[in-house]
Amino acid sequence: GFLTREERARLEGLRSPYNKFWVPCAWFGALAGQARREGRELNRFRAHCSLLFHYDWVSVPLVYTQVVTIAVYTFFLTCLIGRQFLDPAQGY
Repeated sequence: GFLTREERARLEGLRSPYNKFWVPCAWFGALAGQARREGRELNRFRAHCSLLFHYDWVSVPLVYTQVVTIAVYTFFLTCLIGRQFLDPAQGY
């Protein structure tokens, strides 16, 4: 509900080698300047846009990345050892 279909198409069509989190901020700045020139009230719009910034503040705790790393390494080692087909007749 934050973007119109046209804005979403423009955001998805933007080619950038970096993260595009700054684009809504730039759009908000342009809209805020236009609204100020027209004498509009910005409090409600500002309250809704502040929700966008709250999503970026919540970071993934380090323990989750460590658990995923250990799980992937364990799975890889288990597959490496468990998928070896040895011939019992050769007396390993």
